[in-house]
Amino acid sequence: MTSTYDKEAAKAELEAFKQKPIVDLAVAMGWQVMKTADKHNGKLKKGSMKIAPFKGSNAWMWKAFSGEGPGGRTAGTVVDLAIDEAGSIGKARQLLRSLTGTSAPTSISISPASAPTPDTSPSTGPDSAFSGRSYKTSDEVLAAFKTGARVWRVGDRLPPHMSERGVRELPEIFDRTFAVTTDNFRNARFPLVAYDDDGNPFYAGYEDRNLPPEPGAKSYRRYAKDARAGVWHTRGDQGAPVVITESPLDAISYEILRTEVRREDGPQVSYIAVRSGAERYAVQGILRKTKNGTKSVIIATHQDAAGMAYAAKIMSGIQELKDDGEIESDVLVRYIPPMEVGGVMHADWNDALMAHRAQEFRSESKSSGGPSPRPEPRPAPRRTVHPDTAPCPA
Repeated sequence: MTSTYDKEAAKAELEAFKQKPIVDLAVAMGWQVMKTADKHNGKLKKGSMKIAPFKGSNAWMWKAFSGEGPGGRTAGTVVDLAIDEAGSIGKARQLLRSLTGTSAPTSISISPASAPTPDTSPSTGPDSAFSGRSYKTSDEVLAAFKTGARVWRVGDRLPPHMSERGVRELPEIFDRTFAVTTDNFRNARFPLVAYDDDGNPFYAGYEDRNLPPEPGAKSYRRYAKDARAGVWHTRGDQGAPVVITESPLDAISYEILRTEVRREDGPQVSYIAVRSGAERYAVQGILRKTKNGTKSVIIATHQDAAGMAYAAKIMSGIQELKDDGEIESDVLVRYIPPMEVGGVMHADWNDALMAHRAQEFRSESKSSGGPSPRPEPRPAPRRTVHPDTAPCPA
């Protein structure tokens, strides 16, 4: 699969971001408004960087007034601030979408992780900020999802996206919640789901994730063509808590740390991983869970500006449903930051899992009397055959 961005729409999206007042977005990215003197009012600082926003002829701009600014630049736009915060132009787009409440100019492909029989009629999911696109039906998305991929079952080999990021094996809750592409078992393919106006789930698209093919190369994600934004989710015990994360890998990492480190027992929780532009679908998923008895919602998004934006939108959506009487007032919603490991707070749950694995390695090495070769990840035993079923049925 290849990126589905239309170049003109992508360019228009960046230009739209540049029209937003820099101060509002920069503050959400951790910048502080300087108020030490009148001449500094409206100027921003972050660490040793100081910038002065101003309205240019075509967009909001900023200029560094004390050394270099973000990315070593002396001037730029809000896009440059987001790149410095997120690390890449792709992640910067996602961050800015979350902060401005907009969707990608092209859809993503997703499919339901715990959906009952999906609605196969043309979906009525959210329109992109750049309208005029036609979208695949639920059945078309499911067919595309299964093309060149095999639905993962407990006992299958894990793709490098997981096995090389601290995941040794997966419990049954993740059975059939994703697929693995058949090209050397390289890509993890995650189905995502959306809901129509009547609350019925439908397959909306999917997301491919892979690790760098070689040292120094970039990892990537890619989405199905002509699909919509949505959420990935798992089943849990009826009435058990639901945990909201930003990616399936974060959900898997949370589950591993929950059971290995916290030693939590009790009912098996369920997970919802949200994409930018699909927050309302996460809220609809939560609504369905509460109607089945769930009384606890845990927001476990990243501990950064984008993660806080996701959390705020989802919490606001839940509160609106409480105000409307659709969710009981006694449903508890709380935010839990990524776990602290070795006295260090981490930005996301997979970083915390990787730190936990490194801590395990150091402990094992010390107890053995000296350094030992770093152990290879321990994938689950590989099954040779399994039925080619649809992902994550209810």
